[in-house]
Amino acid sequence: MVDTADEVDPQWLTAALNSSGVAATVRQVTAERVGTGQMGSCSRLFVDYVDGTGPDLLIIKLPATDANSRAAGTLSYRCETSFYRDYAHRIGARLPHCY
Repeated sequence: MVDTADEVDPQWLTAALNSSGVAATVRQVTAERVGTGQMGSCSRLFVDYVDGTGPDLLIIKLPATDANSRAAGTLSYRCETSFYRDYAHRIGARLPHCY
């Protein structure tokens, strides 16, 4: 588990992708913050793969580091993850893939 995008290293990201069925080995990963971080922390991940296979663009969404913001976002996080887990496949629209 990582708490901030700065903690995402090649080993962690390789394991996360592999556990989602993506056979890729990450050589290097860097993060660039996106958004304002009011309810959580979002970063764009720039990934260099050893074997060249894997998603071209990744966004990592993490809970806010501030305890008050984290508590306020908890319901929103649950709703979003439930949507992707339980309903996204029924929509028929182009949606991001969750790893």
